[in-house]
Amino acid sequence: MLPFCSAPDQAHNFNSLISYAKKTAIKLIFISFLWMAACNATAQSSIGLSINYGDRLTFTPNYPNLLLKRKSFTPTLVYSYQKSFHSDFSVILGGQAGIAGYQLIPVMSDTLGPSGDRSPFVDYGIFVSRLELTPGKIFHLGKRRFFVGIGGGISYYLVFPFTTMSVFVMYQGSVVKVFDSYIESSDAGVFSGFGKVYMKLTMSKRLDLAFQYSRHWKSILDGEFQFYHTKTPASGDIKLVPQGVSLILLYRLKK
Repeated sequence: MLPFCSAPDQAHNFNSLISYAKKTAIKLIFISFLWMAACNATAQSSIGLSINYGDRLTFTPNYPNLLLKRKSFTPTLVYSYQKSFHSDFSVILGGQAGIAGYQLIPVMSDTLGPSGDRSPFVDYGIFVSRLELTPGKIFHLGKRRFFVGIGGGISYYLVFPFTTMSVFVMYQGSVVKVFDSYIESSDAGVFSGFGKVYMKLTMSKRLDLAFQYSRHWKSILDGEFQFYHTKTPASGDIKLVPQGVSLILLYRLKK
């Protein structure tokens, strides 16, 4: 007889695999930090501010005339610890903490009255922290140094567990709902791995300017939306897979 695995068992096995991957990634970053601290190499610590742009909700199916996709600007505080070895090989261990957010912008297109009005909902109450590891190489541009690396890490997002957003209009003396949605996430927060491309330019004895593109591997929230009184029924799913570009200003703590 062939082995049979029920859907709950498969879900449990998948969740166990994800949990193991999270723990392994955190251990790898921690071990890397200990290894870097023990190595005989040049070290540099920096703190700074990152301005991140790109997080946006996605909708399935996509209704571009009913739901606008707007990217969000969010800030995070940055700590960076860089070790440089022979042959200009270098490794950066970093951490960030700050906020993330999204914009949900339904456009009214109903049969009850004028269309085109926008009713934006904005949430910048998501707490985010992350650990990241970026190996790369230092290039010399005259008196300046240019670091290029490819790495990744793991982020932790704490999202408000359940949020509802609705739009009502007055129609013939009555209040009528024309749009409804909800967004939910785990009470304990969500861990999500990511990959990144990172570039950093030495600006002065104390300042560095960095540019980064990162993309996470899974959604940090789920939801649904529903338009009422439209000529064609419109409903679907909502997700947010964090991705975007970052401009980072770093201040070196020692020369």
